[in-house]
Amino acid sequence: MHPIYSKKDTFSKKAKEKNYPARSVFKLQEINKKFKIIKPGTTVLDLGASPGSWTMYCAEELKGKGKIVAVDIKDIKNDILKIKNIEFYKMSIFDDKIFNLGEFDVLLSDAAPNTTGIREVDHARQIELVKRVIEIAKTNLKRGGNVVCKVFEGAEMRNIINEFKKLFKKALLYKPEASRKESREIYLIGLKKI
Repeated sequence: MHPIYSKKDTFSKKAKEKNYPARSVFKLQEINKKFKIIKPGTTVLDLGASPGSWTMYCAEELKGKGKIVAVDIKDIKNDILKIKNIEFYKMSIFDDKIFNLGEFDVLLSDAAPNTTGIREVDHARQIELVKRVIEIAKTNLKRGGNVVCKVFEGAEMRNIINEFKKLFKKALLYKPEASRKESREIYLIGLKKI
């Protein structure tokens, strides 16, 4: 069964006040404050970008210097597309055209599958997304680059962390305060691609 979330939580209210399409922006903001991965001049690939909060936050952090390529099967808000240095591609992260988008300093993925409410099924579907992010990182992430990737806690966590450890100098799990306490989402952070 899906948990019922209150629309009136602090982060949802704050997102609405600041004109962000979703509360998830505060997860990335907290991660970036801690790990300092998005800064002016950075090139960012934002996978699972819809509705656009992470893309919008990245644009603010880049301050007009750098580039963001946003990818999703769903559209992002039109006003976000008007922001300087943002390119949007409406496609699946499983589309091999993604490998032609160039190299990036940062790869972000807040992508999530359509959930069923069955933990094992949802975890397995999320792991498929994470494995694809790893494939993309191997090809499109510059040496020394960083990844932030959503994952659902479950049986495959150890294997996924081990994959990240092979690819990055440092790999760790991080749960931002903006993540709902009852949520099984956690973020896998890969720092400094080898």
